[in-house]
Amino acid sequence: MDIKKSLKDVVVLVAICSFFAVVLALTNSVTAPLIEKQMAAAADEAYMAVMPDAKGFETVDLTGLTLPATVIEAKRETSGMGYAIKLETKGYGTGMILIVGVSADGVVTGATCVTSNETNGDEKTYGGNFSGKDMAGVEAVELIAGSTMTTKAYRSAVVDAINAATILGGGSADLRTEEEIVNDTLPAGEGKFIKFTVVDIDGNIYTYDDLSIKGIYEATNGAGYVCIVGKDYVAFDADGNILSEVSAENKEIIDNVIAKISANKLTNVDLAEFSGINSLITSVKKTESGIFVIDVNGEGYGIKGDMDGYTHGNGEYIRICVTLSAEGRVIDSVVLSHSETPDYVKDNLEDGKYNSNFIGKDQTESGKVNVVAGSTLSTRAYKQAILYAFEAYVIIEGGAN
Repeated sequence: MDIKKSLKDVVVLVAICSFFAVVLALTNSVTAPLIEKQMAAAADEAYMAVMPDAKGFETVDLTGLTLPATVIEAKRETSGMGYAIKLETKGYGTGMILIVGVSADGVVTGATCVTSNETNGDEKTYGGNFSGKDMAGVEAVELIAGSTMTTKAYRSAVVDAINAATILGGGSADLRTEEEIVNDTLPAGEGKFIKFTVVDIDGNIYTYDDLSIKGIYEATNGAGYVCIVGKDYVAFDADGNILSEVSAENKEIIDNVIAKISANKLTNVDLAEFSGINSLITSVKKTESGIFVIDVNGEGYGIKGDMDGYTHGNGEYIRICVTLSAEGRVIDSVVLSHSETPDYVKDNLEDGKYNSNFIGKDQTESGKVNVVAGSTLSTRAYKQAILYAFEAYVIIEGGAN
């Protein structure tokens, strides 16, 4: 074995490797800044899309700031035009990333969705509805039927962007949740609040969407109510006395709500006093005239979606409110919330087409309503929920215990 030759080969190999290592290091020192610059430029493109007249952006240090939880990044426009805010929110799925531009005077300059896992795809174009709008204009943007959860989350994120820009600009914003504001509206000690459905004097469900009503809350101790109309959070006690300020344009609406509640005062039925009521019944309320308002959970795709070959289960029920007349017929029924697969349910549960099949029917007739092909689990769950409501009605009215 020629040791000298072997040593020479090793030296040559080491020299070659060292040469290429130096070349790669030099190449990287040249290309890395270029790649980083290109990536930064690509990121800025998304921000430029929501603030087209921007001269440039600089990243804002958010450390120590109290901002909406959806905010994950913010950039300041270098000439003082405003801010571009990146947010992450949740619609039907998680990980919906938005970028919203907000001018220095609180007007949306643009909004775009850069990443999402939504089903219908409405989030890709929904941002165009917000350009040129201030906070009031944003809150007035209508949701898209069939994509309610997606567009509601989107609109809420745009509100968060305006609030974030206000705070970053040195102003202040109310970051409390709706429930927190409601709990702060009545005097201390009046109890916590839960959403509920009020029965109309004509026997129809008085929904949150009537007029400009955004929600009605009832104190869990029965002490009073809070009705949200526009920007007003109006409190009134169980006797109908208004306890907080209400704007002149909303006074008539509030008076109407109070009149409807007073005319159909709901009292809670203690389900513990009765046996045989299905555990999916979450609450039962009754008026003096004998009308029942029953909240019941339906086991749709969210619960049974991983059965029978389906893979849509997410552990969430279809929350349904059923109103039954004193004679035992369906007055109306509404979906309070759901997380079903939207393609299957938007023409049935959300648009009320399936719900209408039960109006005016008694227990036997309701049992004969067909489920809808292509939306079998959802409509079967809805039908079963109606029947559970009837069973509770019979047990309570019959006094079975």
